[in-house]
Amino acid sequence: MQALPTLASPFWATVNTNWPVDADDPSWAHAGYQSVFWASPGVGAPSQFASLADYVAESQAYQAFFIRYTIDRWRRQKFNPVGGYIHFLFTDGWPAITWSVLDYYRLPKAGYQALAGASRPVYISLDVEPGFNVEGGFHWVYPVGGRLRGRLYLINDDYRLEGQVTVRWWIERRESRPFNWIRKWLAKRIRVTLPGAEEGAMLVRSIELSLTRAGDYTLWVEAAQGGQVLTANHIEFRVGAERRRAKPPRRAPGLLVNRVYQLGSLRHTEDGFTFLLRNPAMPVMLQNLSDLRVDDQPMAVSQMEFVYGGVTRRASTVTPQAPLDIPSGEQFTIVVRGHPLAPGTHEIEMTADFVGLGEISVKLKDKLV
Repeated sequence: MQALPTLASPFWATVNTNWPVDADDPSWAHAGYQSVFWASPGVGAPSQFASLADYVAESQAYQAFFIRYTIDRWRRQKFNPVGGYIHFLFTDGWPAITWSVLDYYRLPKAGYQALAGASRPVYISLDVEPGFNVEGGFHWVYPVGGRLRGRLYLINDDYRLEGQVTVRWWIERRESRPFNWIRKWLAKRIRVTLPGAEEGAMLVRSIELSLTRAGDYTLWVEAAQGGQVLTANHIEFRVGAERRRAKPPRRAPGLLVNRVYQLGSLRHTEDGFTFLLRNPAMPVMLQNLSDLRVDDQPMAVSQMEFVYGGVTRRASTVTPQAPLDIPSGEQFTIVVRGHPLAPGTHEIEMTADFVGLGEISVKLKDKLV
């Protein structure tokens, strides 16, 4: 999960910050920003946010959530079968927009605190059952009247620690922060014996909480020994109706399209046209084509064919059950029938669905002479 450097970082003097920045901005692309993965399943394009500050905050929250969520899963599988984990990526080697948790100037993103907290020697894991919807890629939403169900696991990787610990959990309402100390004081709690470092994760308690009032909440859980908090964990969620946010098309960045499309390859045929594509990256599997348009005029996918290696295949036969393998370095011809083009500049749009990558919209522009 890529995340933007913190707003105070000197990094922002190296790229365009005139808002909203285009998703294909060359300075951002040079810094490593991969717009196709921000559009889906990420937090979205810059144009969906009111300011750079909002985009920074949402991207860092997104990355931090998945770092904590993933480590949470690994740690409660300690020795069954997990023996450890390696984090990618820790820091940047140049002023960049990447998966790092420390930017080039060693300023931390929110993911750094998430990584540190989830990697504490003593850790309490939250295994939450389904019952919520997800909006914006990572925000959990429960219906009013729903129930939050889950299990608490305690993990100890410190051979020096043993004895009794107090595990407690409580819900805070984020709109009423001044009163949250009362909720913490009234937290439910249980005393348990800390598992040994040579033991796996220990199931502490199953919990079930009624969610009767709309609002934004945080479920906190912590383990303490002798007045010292050894570990704390939390999940944020909202109770209420989902807020759907329309996403712009997930478009392949122009720099990538320029590497795939063979500029100047647009040619006449007897009843249509052809052009050339080349896969410059890893092998991919195409499982569907849709939304084919030429000069903003819709066309049927059945009018398109792939020609490669002496083989011709209709695009309409490409399905999830019968995908089209496109090896790295493969060049192939696209033939479109039943649509002759006049000389001049033309625009071709389509949506391609790749296994493991999802749907990506592509816009091509070339001149037919």
